[in-house]
Amino acid sequence: MKFCIHIQTHPPHFKYTNQLILSFLTKTNIQILKIPIFIILDDNNSINNFKNEYNYDYDLIYFLNTEEIINNFQLEFTEKKTDLFKNVINVNWGAGGHRNYVAVKRTYSILELEKIGYDYVWCLDCESLILKNIDIQTIIVSNIKKPLLTVGKNDSGVKYPQIVEKIFNNKFSDYMDISVRMNDFWFIHTKYYKSMIQLLFNIHKQPISYFVAGSEQSLYEYYLYSLYIKNSNDINLIIIDGDMHDNTLFNKIINSNKYIRSLTYALLTNQQVHPVQTLLPLALLMQKLLVVYECVVINHSTLYPAHTQQFFQYLAPP
Repeated sequence: MKFCIHIQTHPPHFKYTNQLILSFLTKTNIQILKIPIFIILDDNNSINNFKNEYNYDYDLIYFLNTEEIINNFQLEFTEKKTDLFKNVINVNWGAGGHRNYVAVKRTYSILELEKIGYDYVWCLDCESLILKNIDIQTIIVSNIKKPLLTVGKNDSGVKYPQIVEKIFNNKFSDYMDISVRMNDFWFIHTKYYKSMIQLLFNIHKQPISYFVAGSEQSLYEYYLYSLYIKNSNDINLIIIDGDMHDNTLFNKIINSNKYIRSLTYALLTNQQVHPVQTLLPLALLMQKLLVVYECVVINHSTLYPAHTQQFFQYLAPP
C-alpha cells in the first residue's frame, strides 16, 4: 500500500502552499511515517521558482511537472498541453474558464501518481491548512478500505444531470435524489480514478480535456455513486440532509441560534441524528459520523472567518 499527499498550486498561491506544507511538517507525524508530498506545478519554470523561494528539512517532497506529464503520458488517447480544450464536448458544469484547466491538471497528476505506484492520494487545495496536531495514520486507516463518498439528499444542492446523461451516458432518474460537490476531503483511490478515465475513453474516444470540461470532482462523485448503485458494499456512502457546497450548511449552522438538524442521514450508522444547538456538540457529532474529520484540515482556510475556523477546530480530537 503506497500513499502520498497531493498539493496542486501555481505562483499566486505559493505562500499558501508553503503554509500548508509547514503545517503538515509541524502538526502531523508525516515525517515519522515517511509519507511523500507531491507538489503539482505547471512547468519547469514554476517548479524552479518555488524551489528558489522555499526550502524544507524533509527529503520526501517532490514536484510533478504538468506540462511534461501531459506531453509524454502514454494513454489510449493522447494530447499535448498546447492542444488542451481545442476539441471539447458541448457540456458545461462548474465555474469554467481556468478551473477547467485545474481539473485536467489534477486528473493527469492523479494518473501519473497511479502509474508510479501510488494506491491512495490525498488531494488538498493549496489553501488548506492543518489546524491541530493529528496522527495521519488514523486518516489512512479510516479511508483505505473503500472510497468515501458524501452526497446530499435534498431538492437543492448541486445537481448536474448533464454529467450523468452526456458524459456517462446514464439515466439521471437514478441520481435525482442526490446532490454532489459535498466532498472537501479528496482521498482518492487511484485505481477507481483510473477506471473512470478508461470508461470515459471507451465512451467518447477522445483525450482527457475533451470530457473533463468542468470540475473533475463532480465526475468522480457521480462515478462513485454509479458504483454504489451497482453494489452498495463497494462504496462508503454518507448522506447528509443539507447542502455543504460553498459551506452553505456550515454557515447556516454557525449563524443560527435555533435547534438545527444538521445531519439527518448517515449510512454508517443508519440512524437519525438528534438536533444540536451549539457548535461544539455539532462538531463532536460530525467527528463521530465522518471519520475524515478526525484531523482538522480546512480548504481555503484564508477565506474562512474566525468563528468558522473555531467550528472546524472543535472537530479535532483533544
